[in-house]
Amino acid sequence: IDPIPDQLMLCRQLQKLFLDYNRLKAIPEHTFAKLPLCLVSLSYNQLDSSCISEKLSAKAHGQAGRHVTALILENNHIGKISSTIDVFRRLKTFNFSCNQVRTLPLELADCFSLTDLQFDCNQVFQIPDEMKALTNLVRLKFNDNVVTHLPHWVGNLSKLLHLAIGKNKLQYIPDSVTKLSLKVFTIDGNPLQSLETGLLMDGSQAVVDYLTYNHSYDQPDQDVILDGLEQRRQINAKLNEYAYAAANIDRNRLEAEYRKVGGRNIKELSYNKIVGQDRTDSEGAVIVDDEMLQDVLRIAERDLAASALSAFFGLGLTGDKVRWKAEEVFMEVDEDASGYIDIEELRQAFLQMNADVSTEALKWIMLSGGEDPESAAKVGIPLRAFQDICYNVYSSRN
Repeated sequence: IDPIPDQLMLCRQLQKLFLDYNRLKAIPEHTFAKLPLCLVSLSYNQLDSSCISEKLSAKAHGQAGRHVTALILENNHIGKISSTIDVFRRLKTFNFSCNQVRTLPLELADCFSLTDLQFDCNQVFQIPDEMKALTNLVRLKFNDNVVTHLPHWVGNLSKLLHLAIGKNKLQYIPDSVTKLSLKVFTIDGNPLQSLETGLLMDGSQAVVDYLTYNHSYDQPDQDVILDGLEQRRQINAKLNEYAYAAANIDRNRLEAEYRKVGGRNIKELSYNKIVGQDRTDSEGAVIVDDEMLQDVLRIAERDLAASALSAFFGLGLTGDKVRWKAEEVFMEVDEDASGYIDIEELRQAFLQMNADVSTEALKWIMLSGGEDPESAAKVGIPLRAFQDICYNVYSSRN
């Protein structure tokens, strides 16, 4: 759904709002002011940096968000967190993983009740010193960012049990961390170069204990935060682990496909691609002509498009799942909701799936799949035909 229906504001007793896996692009300003929400989960949407309005605090005279204790906004397109985040004074759980945030607002330090703060898979390069005021933190996660320095004051977060800062740019870990009674400590994937002398003076066993960490991407903890969201968080942690592994497979597979077909540039591909034996002269020499070149160009574009669709949709999907994902793309491209798209819109749809395919190649793909490009040019391409085209391209390499 998109947007959030206005009728929702009539639910004056609503406390928990789950709208994950939709197409939401914004959160209406009055949502936090008119509803007594304590839990808001809007993961896997299309929210951007304006989702939490800068007018939120003034609009509600300081009353907006006063009940919210859990705010889950992972897997969106948010590049900046609003400075009005401090209106959520009772916030305990804040999950902002898998967005595009580079800096954290200083106002976040005013959310003194925070016990669970998750910022995995962003672009954060610095943890502000103001956050040392968050002394109630039990879990702090910054996996897969570009953090270059872990502050000494982290060792003063006496309640911290889960510290995950793997896959960053850390060159050393402050010895103050040894003061913590951590159950989970993730530091793998950092270019560590040295240990502080304070740690070395405690002996070799202290060094070994200090460097002990989880080898998995994200280890769900047991009995760390005893609230109703813990089971959901642990499931999400496991899903994150699978998603991370799948993303690596997709990237490696795409690179392998590029190498397999002979390069990245279409012209280069046309000359490098292995030619079959169906076009040879009487002595067995391959006849290179314009027709063959055009065929090779089209096949190369289709192969690259198939690799792009594999990376966009995921590998090993059934026909129904491919068609379901294709329908989502079709609905976004079909702006007038006519149920039809033209050839140029078809090309835009493929571009949206990271597949740059020429109009001529698309017509050839349509013909090979039993669709008539000339008819499509007159009446348009319906959803079913678009789904078939996507499936034919996808299945050509899967």
